[in-house]
Parts: sequence; structure tokens; C-alpha cells
Amino acid sequence: MGLFCEQCGHENEAGTRFCEECGARLETASKKQRRKIEWPSGLLERFSKDTKERKVMIASLAAVLVVGVMIAGLAINVNANVTAAEYNKSVALGDQYLANGDYEQAELAFNEAINIRPNIPVAYDKVKKVYQETGDTEKIEIITKKKETNVTVEVSNRETGSNTGTDQTPNNVGKTEPTQPATTPAKPKKTYADIVKEKENQGRVLLDQEYSAATGKVGLVSASVRDMDNDGEDELLTVSCKDNKKMVLELELYGHEEDEIVKLDSETVDFDDADNPKGEYDLFLKSNEDEETYLYIQRDRILGTDAGEKGGLLYKIDGEFEKTLDTAAVESTVGYKLTVNEDTRDSNAAAQTPSGQLDNQKVKEDMSWWADEINSQLSDAGLECNGDIPDVNTVHSGIENNLPSFDSDDETQEHICRIKRGSDEDYVSGDKLFIEDFTELAVE
Repeated sequence: MGLFCEQCGHENEAGTRFCEECGARLETASKKQRRKIEWPSGLLERFSKDTKERKVMIASLAAVLVVGVMIAGLAINVNANVTAAEYNKSVALGDQYLANGDYEQAELAFNEAINIRPNIPVAYDKVKKVYQETGDTEKIEIITKKKETNVTVEVSNRETGSNTGTDQTPNNVGKTEPTQPATTPAKPKKTYADIVKEKENQGRVLLDQEYSAATGKVGLVSASVRDMDNDGEDELLTVSCKDNKKMVLELELYGHEEDEIVKLDSETVDFDDADNPKGEYDLFLKSNEDEETYLYIQRDRILGTDAGEKGGLLYKIDGEFEKTLDTAAVESTVGYKLTVNEDTRDSNAAAQTPSGQLDNQKVKEDMSWWADEINSQLSDAGLECNGDIPDVNTVHSGIENNLPSFDSDDETQEHICRIKRGSDEDYVSGDKLFIEDFTELAVE
């Protein structure tokens, strides 16, 4: 059989080395076959023999395969352990928040754990407890259905000790591993009742009985809880007697600051009763149409033998005590003295005629000024007065008509307390006290 030239295709006689047509070098099939299957020098011969080198090579290839499998398995196990650690961290954090009563943060932590390992039941049960504590029945139903959907029977069996599942979750998943320093259980947060109880323990005046102001007890007189600044949360108002002999009262206002109760403001009211005048003081709260709250202290005193005083103090309560009005009207046998805040008009000097008689026109002018000034303040609080301007012979009734008093039929008013100086309503003795508390604050 001849040899065909790979360049021009001409058939040459067997044994010819060069193409007769184009002169290209010719190769036999056996030589071409040998060139195609050439191996690196000596490799085929070495591997074909049962030598020590072949055993070493096989062992090396096997070792490489084993190491590769081990590395892959280690990577899978490390990833599982990292996920388990993150799960445990979220569960532990949720446990701490739950123990401290912080249900909002506990819910977030347990739900984060569920997102990390949705097929583990532990976090589902814990967040369900949060919803039970907060009374959220809708979320309880949602989390129960979510658990039924995501937690498989195999995983549930493994958690109870059965190894039927393929998910190789570490045995410590779901156990708490605190990531923060251990804390003692939070103390119950202080309530308004706790504050009142503390004040009672410090001292409380004697209620509904007559006793000597010089030797009687001082301390808590009354307390009331209501929304006093229209912020949706109740505040606490306490009234304490700091000095019976001089009739000094202390008003304190408490409210919420985040989740703690703090004292918002305090006010000392000194009636300047060092000489033991006889009198009566009524404290009551009033809410106006704008739902603003005011405290009015009505004052009715006997000053000596021929003079009496009527008036009062008005405080707006808006996170603090803001005094808006301090008014008084003093009557005596020689005339009158009218005061609004720091402005005073005295008939003893200005309202008398040259003959020493009261000037009727001046009396009316002063009474009109006094009534207008105090009623502009009282109307802001919703405390409406008669406003009648008397003639000179009815000054007393004119003063009473222009001052508010507690009205038990008015649902927007709340009587706090009454303090009397004197053994009875006739003020027989100025050294006696009789204190009534009209509030009802339950203290356990």
C-alpha cells in the first residue's frame, strides 16, 4: 500500500520518504501513532511496574482526596456552629429582657432567633410567652401557626432526644448563654401608691379630729391622681402640712419620665399665720373646657376682732405649678383693702372723703377694678363668679360674689382637702386644727 502525501494528496510507492509530486516529507502510520501517545520520559514504564514509586503516588492522591473532604466537612460544621451561636445569643438576650419586663425588646430578640433558625421551636415558645404577658391574643395565634409551619417533626423529635433528623443542630441550641453580665431581677417600678405610702410613713396629720396646732402632727394631708396636664397620663398631686403653727403647706407634683416616676415640681404656700388667726382653707382642682387643670386654694380668715379676709390662690398645673393669681379682700370697721397679685388699693387712704367718710364713687371704682382683674384670671380656669358690683353698703356681699368656691354639683371640680383653724366653724380657738381629706386614693 502506497503512502499518501498530507500536503498534496499524491499516492507514493511504499518506502518513499519524500512526495514524488510536491517533495514534502512522508511519515508512516506507525510513526504517527507513536508520536500521538508519547508520555513524559520514563513515566509509562515506571507506572507500569509494581514499584515503590507507584505506591507512593497512589497514597498521595488518596491523601489529597481525604484532606479535601475533611476541609469541606469542617466548613459545613463551622457554619452550623456560627449559626447556632447567633441563635443562642438572641435567645439569651431575649431571656434577659423578658426577666426585666422589657417585652418590646424581648419580642425583637426572640423573633431574630426565629429568623436565624426557623426550624427550632425554642424561640417560638419564648416569644409566645411575651405575647401572653402582654395579652396580645392575635400575635399568639400568628406565632403558633408559624411554628406549626416551620418546625418539622424530625427536629421536634431531636429536641426531645430522638436522632431521626438530618439537621445536625448542636445540642445546646436554645439554651441561654448570657452575653451580658448577669443582672439581678429588676425591682418593681415605683407606683404613685408607693409614694403616698412613703409619705404616710414619714408622717401624716390627724384627720377628722380636732387637735392642738402647737403640738399636733405634720405630714401628708391629701393626695389625688388624675391627668393634670392633658398628656394622656395621670399625675399625682400631694398636699402636706409642713408647719401647723404657721399654716405652711407643701404641694408636690409627680409624673412619668419614660418608665420612671419623678417629682416634676413643688410649691410652698405660707399663709403667714404666725399670730394664729382663725380661718378656713379649701383646696380643689378645676378642669376647664380645654381640659386644662387648675388648683384653687380658697382662703377665708378672721384677722383679729374687727377684720376679715377673703381671697385665694390660683395655680395652673402643666408639668409644674404656675401661680396665676393671688388675690385678697380685707374688710374692717374703717374700710377695705383689695389686692390682686402685687397691686393693692386701700380705702383707708384713697377712698375717704375730707370728712372721713368712704367715698361711694371710689368704692365702686375700686370694686370694679378688683372684680375685673380677678375674673379675667378665674375665667381662664373656668371658674365663673357673679361679678356684681355693690354699693358702699354691700361691700361684703360684693366680695363674696366675685370669689369662687367649691361646688359639689360641678363634675369638673374635685375637692382635695379642708383645713380649719379653730375648734369649730365659729373659730372659737385659733390654736386648734381640724383637717378633712376628701380624696380616695387606694394605698395597699
